[in-house]
Amino acid sequence: MRFSLRSDSQQGMKVTIPFPAPFAFSVKANDVKIAPKAFNDAKGEPDELEKTVCGENRYVGVKNILEFYITPGCEISLRKRDAIQSSVRMEWTLEEFYADDGTTAFIDRLASVLGIHPSRVFPLQVYEGSVCINVLILDEDDA
Repeated sequence: MRFSLRSDSQQGMKVTIPFPAPFAFSVKANDVKIAPKAFNDAKGEPDELEKTVCGENRYVGVKNILEFYITPGCEISLRKRDAIQSSVRMEWTLEEFYADDGTTAFIDRLASVLGIHPSRVFPLQVYEGSVCINVLILDEDDA
């Protein structure tokens, strides 16, 4: 998918795309890959868009929505990625999980067990029910 914004104004806009099922996307702005916003442990989802840079993006797993910021003169391209999506349930409380370095420790441990680089592991959602984590593991070429 490709998007562009034609406007006399220099003001950008946030675009929200809902999907019926979880997907993994690569976002490029003018052919430059833009990394998604970091996962925020306190919010249990990626940080909100600051709306300062064309291509800034986040995927909210619990809602299956992709959000990105676009400005006039910038072309956004979305490409579906090869990825494994999984859920993990651990017998911890959320307090214990976050006291033990939360998502950072989870990413490092999962990557170590799988023998992959931590940059390929993206937590999409952390919620209570013991501790449940929805996680995305990207293909090596997409990391």
